[in-house]
Amino acid sequence: MSRFAHEYSAEQWVDFVEGMLDREASALMRDHITGCDQCRLTYEDLVLSRSHLEQLSLRLSFISAEASERIHNAVLARIRMAQAASAGESITVGVNQLRSIIEPLCGQATTERAILSAALSCGAANSDQVETRQWMPFVGQLGTIVDTLCGASVAQWIWETARDIHWEEGL
Repeated sequence: MSRFAHEYSAEQWVDFVEGMLDREASALMRDHITGCDQCRLTYEDLVLSRSHLEQLSLRLSFISAEASERIHNAVLARIRMAQAASAGESITVGVNQLRSIIEPLCGQATTERAILSAALSCGAANSDQVETRQWMPFVGQLGTIVDTLCGASVAQWIWETARDIHWEEGL
C-alpha cells in the first residue's frame, strides 16, 4: 500500500470507502478504480482495513458514533502514511499519524512514552530520528508496548493502521 499513482486526496479515498462522496464524484472514482489495477488494489486494501477496524472497535467497546469517527480517522491516517511514504516524505509523518490514533485511546503521556520507547528500542534517539530501515521494527515495538500499556485490541488497531506501509530509501 505504499504507492499512490493518482492524485486522489486522503479525504476522497476515505469518503469513497465510506460511501460519503456525492453521486457524480463517486461514479468517477468507481470508473477509475474499475480500470486501474493499482487503485483497485488500494480500494480493496482500505475496505479490508476498515472491516478489521470495525471488528476491533467492537472489542474496544466504542459507542457507535465514537467507533465511526475512530475508524474514519484510522483509515485516513493509513492513507496519509501511504501517500507520505510513496512521496518520499519523512517517517515523522507516519509517527505523527500513529500518535493521532494512539493518543485518544491511551492518553497523551502513555502515547509519548510508548513512541519514545519504541524509537529507542530500534536504535533511534527519539521518534524524529527513526530511519527508513527502522520503520517496521519501530511499528512492531510500538505494537508490543501499546499491547502492554493499553491492551491487545489497541495494539491490533495500530498494526492494522500501519500494515504494509513502507518508506523507501532515496525517494
